[in-house]
This record gives sequence, structure tokens and C-alpha cells, in this order.
Amino acid sequence: MRGVVYALLCNNTQEVYFGSCREDIFNERCLKHIHSSNKCSSKQIIDRDNYDFFILEFLETDNKRELCNIENYYISNYECINKRKSFRTYQEKLKYNREYHKIWYKKQKENKT
Repeated sequence: MRGVVYALLCNNTQEVYFGSCREDIFNERCLKHIHSSNKCSSKQIIDRDNYDFFILEFLETDNKRELCNIENYYISNYECINKRKSFRTYQEKLKYNREYHKIWYKKQKENKT
């Protein structure tokens, strides 16, 4: 599979969103970011209507996970607006769920008082 890792750059604020996909669906993926139904964190860049897409890397890979790992490298090592990684390990999911439930239970408790 040939994949791409891309960046969506806001020309107003310099905010960056990182993504990845198969090369053959890159244009389709860009259109999904632009579509009004977009609920992704990239929406705040798109809504400003002054942005550019950049391909950061083309790579040959055997699977989607490897592509996601490269995307996660960018998310972890560069300032960006991505709210979550493209792929999380089982341990990362457990940690996230524990933290999410702590916050949820705390809010429920506050709402009862």
C-alpha cells in the first residue's frame, strides 16, 4: 500500500492538523475535511477558509497501523490541534478510559449536589 502523511495548515493562525491515508484516496480525504459534516478537529481550520494541504511523506507500507504510527510521530512531536492519535495501543485506550471515567463520575457527582 502506498500512503501519505499530510498536514492541513491554517494560514491565519499557523495551526496544523496532521492526517494520513492511502495515496489513492488523498483527494477524497481532503474533501471529507472540507465537507460541512466534518466533526474532526480540522474543522476549526477549515471554518476560517484560509488553509493549505501539504503532503509531508509518501511511503510504502504493508499495513494501516504503520501509516498511523508515522502520523502519530508528527502528532506527538509537533504542535498541532489533533485531539487524539490516529492509533492507540490497548494500554493507551485503557489509560484514556480510566481518565475519561474519572472526569465523568466527578461531573455526575457535582450535578447531583
